[in-house]
Amino acid sequence: MGVAQDVAPPVPPAAVPEVTEQLISFPGHAGGTARSGAGGYPLVRRYGAYRRPLRFLASAVSDRCHTYCVSPGMLMAVVDVGCRGTFESTISGQDIVEFHYRLAGSIALAGAWGEVQLEDPACLLWYQAAGCDDVAERMGPTQLTRVGPQRESWISLYCDRRWLARIGGSGVISILGELPQKASGWAAPIFRVSSPDGHTIRLARDILAIEGSSPIDCLLATAKAHELLALTLSRARFAAAGQRASRRADSSERRAATLAREILNRELAQPPSLPELARRVGVNRFRMSAAFKQEFGEQIANFVRRRRLELAAELVRGSTLQVREIALRVGYQHHSTFTAAFTRHFGATPKRVRRSVRLPH
Repeated sequence: MGVAQDVAPPVPPAAVPEVTEQLISFPGHAGGTARSGAGGYPLVRRYGAYRRPLRFLASAVSDRCHTYCVSPGMLMAVVDVGCRGTFESTISGQDIVEFHYRLAGSIALAGAWGEVQLEDPACLLWYQAAGCDDVAERMGPTQLTRVGPQRESWISLYCDRRWLARIGGSGVISILGELPQKASGWAAPIFRVSSPDGHTIRLARDILAIEGSSPIDCLLATAKAHELLALTLSRARFAAAGQRASRRADSSERRAATLAREILNRELAQPPSLPELARRVGVNRFRMSAAFKQEFGEQIANFVRRRRLELAAELVRGSTLQVREIALRVGYQHHSTFTAAFTRHFGATPKRVRRSVRLPH
């Protein structure tokens, strides 16, 4: 595989170089040389379960995707690729706090909890508690975005939550305060989005300029990773940031959102998954989720939950069905889960609501 000359014809698809994630350890660290992290830090092994290895069809053999073992509690991914195809993966909650600094390209994450989409430049705080696994990730160009290579240039710091709390002290309270200790039935990913300041952008570009895996490169990457984390924590870049407004949905996406709502209203007890719903309305799942939020002011998961409980309340007030039967009819498999959700939403248990209403005999 060689570097094409200026006069060479376009590279055929079969010869497009593939850039895969390379895990790099600082000399003397126990990070290992494989993504599995055999014999390495526990965080390396958890990172291996976080998502599948990054893999891009690149535009040049000089493109790179390095993940440095910075410390027992932090890894740093450095990606700079002229990306010719999409990377898609599910993300598994591993109690990892990710700080993502995007300089070029785009990323979309979605699940039953909702969606978030970023384009360059942007900063993202992302957290999934252990056991919170309903997330799909997509990076790179698609037919719905742009044609040809898309530059994917970004840095991500992956920090063990407990390690971050220990080393950050009071400086991370505002960031970690909302992160759950463990997943529950209502757990969902937590994220914050903000625009990077000039200092952050310059530091991220310095990291992107690190060329490889020599001992000096590893030393510099380790120092810069800690500097970037310290800058982020000291300025609490993500503490009060809200999600960046996305582009306005076009007419076809608005029609798809309306159709999606009609389908969900008809099939509340067994609603289709997001991929299946997107297939039925003919729109990419990320676009559909964003358009639904814009059109109706709530995420798809919240809409389904609210409509289920509203239908349940109608049945509690207007029928003689047992509460257990009502729970099954609106899609809850467990009576206790339904009662807890109903009580949170209406401020009273189903039985108490029923006692307050005189039902016809």
